[in-house]
Parts: sequence; structure tokens; C-alpha cells
Amino acid sequence: MLEVETQPHPKNVYPLDRLLEAFLDEQAYRGNSAQTVEWYRKVFRLLEAEGVRNTAQLTREAVIRFIASARSRGLSGATVRNYDRALRVALNWMYHNGYLEHNPIKGLPRPKDKAEQVKPFTLDEVERILQAAKTTRCPLRDTALVLTLLDTGIRAGEACGLTLKDIDWREGLLRVVGKTGERTVPFGQRCKRALHAYLDRERRAPHPDVRHVFLASGNPFSPTVLNTTVTRLVRRAGIKRPKAGPHTLRHTFAVEFLRAGGDVFTLQRILGHRKLEITQGYVNLLTDDIRSAHRRFSPVDRLL
Repeated sequence: MLEVETQPHPKNVYPLDRLLEAFLDEQAYRGNSAQTVEWYRKVFRLLEAEGVRNTAQLTREAVIRFIASARSRGLSGATVRNYDRALRVALNWMYHNGYLEHNPIKGLPRPKDKAEQVKPFTLDEVERILQAAKTTRCPLRDTALVLTLLDTGIRAGEACGLTLKDIDWREGLLRVVGKTGERTVPFGQRCKRALHAYLDRERRAPHPDVRHVFLASGNPFSPTVLNTTVTRLVRRAGIKRPKAGPHTLRHTFAVEFLRAGGDVFTLQRILGHRKLEITQGYVNLLTDDIRSAHRRFSPVDRLL
């Protein structure tokens, strides 16, 4: 709540910048990750850039204009939907805490999900990326990075946040802190060997206080640096595909996990999805596999 009033009144006008801090404090208190909190901050700043600076300007028209502006900038459907979700959380908070008389987003349809399917890498492409990693200035790091992303399905930001204490070598588990909270994910023997090789022979921290796993010039990887590193490897591997990067490795992990017989509920826990519907989307990428399985196991055909 704002310090200026113990009992907010919806007919009063409140500046967004002051509401922002109260809203973000509550999100952090609820246990949302730092990345999620920063995402909310970004949405507020974009609202202000559209000329919305107080609650009186938070109208239905302003919300529609904000989403339309995001689309006009050529942002992906997923990003636009994330803007919409963040905006709904913020506006619901304002309404329920008495800062808005009406919720301007209530009743507005969500941006349509155009089912933008990211095509996963083939296993041949993965091997080419790993071969490309061997030719960089930091071959052990880049190999370990690709294998970690591919073997665990963690997000780019989660990989950036990995520290040495997050690795449980005995159990083969990583402790991951992401936008949906904290979880543990398993990793296999090939990934383990690659991480050991990188940490023992190539990782150079400027001082002991730097505990992050993946470093660039002695500094922890940022999501931008990680994305650039992976996209360069993809290009070096001769793979010409728009938007292919670290998230494509996450998609590849998910598809290969299901293809190998993993179940969607376990996959949901590994990927850190709050909603099963998101995880089930990966099943749609297995159309050929589903068709082939039906040919083998069709109960009607087996009666003939």
C-alpha cells in the first residue's frame, strides 16, 4: 500500500510511479523471482512511455492502445501475450486494493495465441552445434553451456543464474531459480563431464566471490550474452533459421524427452511450467510421431 493513505479511494488519482513500487514490493513478498519483478517494472515503464502516468489515464482505450502498440513494433505473439498477462496482474492488483474504480482490462479478450511453434533442432543439428562449440575461444565453456541447456531444458536466464553451489554432483541435480520459483532438475553423465571439464580447465573467475558457473571475461553471463553466444554457434554450425537460439534448445529438450517416452507431467515439473496446458503444447510438435504410433497401435487395425 502507499504510505500517503491508509485507505485508498478509487476516485482519487494516483501516479503510476508510486503505485509501481508498492506493487513490486508485494510481488517480491509473494516470492516471485527477480526476473518476474523486473518484467512487471518494464511493463509499467512502457505504459508510461505511451503517455499513461496516473490511474485516471488507465482507461480501456489506453490498454487497447498499449497492446496494439506492442503488436505494431513487430514483437512476437508470445511477448505480446506476456505483456497482456503482466498488465492484467497489475490492474487486478490496483482494482482490488482500491486504486481503481473500474478495472479497464476486465472483459477485454486476451491477444490470440497464433500457436507459434518453434521448430526444435534435429539431433544432427545439435551435433553440428556441438562441433561448432569446439572451434570457439572458449570451447569447453560453450560445449558445457549447450549441453546444460539441452540436457535440462532450463531457460537462458536460469542458466545465467546458476552458481557453483547449485550443482549437486552426487545426485546429478541442478538447483534452478526461475520466474516460476525454485526447482531441481536432473542432468546426465555427458553433461556432467562437460561441466567438470569447463570448471576444472577453463573457467577463470577474477576473484573467489564470483560463484556463477558461466562467465564471459570473468563476469557472469547475462541473458543477452548467453543468447548471442548460442545464436553465433547456430550460425557457425550452418543452421539458417530465424530466431534459433537458447530457447530452441529448451524446445528440443522437451520434444526429445517426450519422444523418448517421458510423460508430460514430469516434463512440466522439469520445465517449471505453472500450467500443464503450456507443456502439452510440445505434444503438438510430435505430429509425425503420433501418426506413426497410431499406425502401430491402432486398436481397430489390430482387429483385422
